[in-house]
Amino acid sequence: LPGEVAWQMNPLPSCHSVHRFGVETLRLGFVACSADCHAASFTDAALACHALFHAFKVWSYGRTGGGSVMHWAAFAALLSNGLWSTCGAVLWLQPGGSRAPPFETLFRLNGGAQALLVGSWWCVLAGMLGGLASVPRVLPAVLYAVGAAHALAFALRNLEASFESYVLCGGANVTPPLSSIWLLLVLLCRRHELLSRWLRRGEDAHPLLVGALSGLVFWFGNSGLLMGAETGLTYWTHAALEALCRAAGLLPEGARLWQGAFEEMACFHLFGLLGNEMLFRVYRWLAAAEVDAIRRAATPTRVCNRNGKARARSIGPWLTEALHAGSRKQE
Repeated sequence: LPGEVAWQMNPLPSCHSVHRFGVETLRLGFVACSADCHAASFTDAALACHALFHAFKVWSYGRTGGGSVMHWAAFAALLSNGLWSTCGAVLWLQPGGSRAPPFETLFRLNGGAQALLVGSWWCVLAGMLGGLASVPRVLPAVLYAVGAAHALAFALRNLEASFESYVLCGGANVTPPLSSIWLLLVLLCRRHELLSRWLRRGEDAHPLLVGALSGLVFWFGNSGLLMGAETGLTYWTHAALEALCRAAGLLPEGARLWQGAFEEMACFHLFGLLGNEMLFRVYRWLAAAEVDAIRRAATPTRVCNRNGKARARSIGPWLTEALHAGSRKQE
């Protein structure tokens, strides 16, 4: 009975209703690959390796500089992203569509890792806002609570979802925190004229500007989910691969390349790999900027925790100062 009440009190709609709304109401062309999804598996494995590599790099900042809020939020986002893609690389194989054990276990773990990623993204957003001079101190605390609640509610929804409905449901749940981070990046780029400095003054593109531009790349990948395999980037790429295989003699004349060679999720993953590289540069710059601020604040009068490291609250608006310092350096 308490469990049933908990399910009913979950503020998020069920994954089945989200999937039905997307496919039947919005007329999205997405159809989850259900057998021999080799391209989706390969690209997810690449995403996992990429995310875990950057997670190690960000983790190393904490070893050398005593990382704090932003550092650990970025590390958590990268680690959960890597775990999510690692599970996905196995899930998408589905030889012959058999879904033999431990498919169910991996599927639920995959959903749990994505829920952790959702919560981590809210923490990244809260950490960024906490480093801005113009943001009330209460707002990051509210976002930490929102992130924890969203991650928990999403994880519970994943426990009752089918694999097909979970895919679109996951996309719907990652959109709010990731779009909020992107919007903040755009606002910071506009406030500090990062685009004009890059285009007009010949400066190197700032990592925050690169992160803001990643939104365009991610939406190219999202088009695979929105338009399906019968048109758009997924269809054109599949047709190109089919023509290449036929020209190389790997495919007999008149034969068709199986759909799993490149389908909607492969398109999503391929552009996601490029978008992640752009976004991960933001994580690394933010983590490094915060660690630098902690080092500068390491004075005899600093406020320390039990380990003797300066607390994040003692460093003030570190993100605002880092952006202004970058502007002064270029001048």
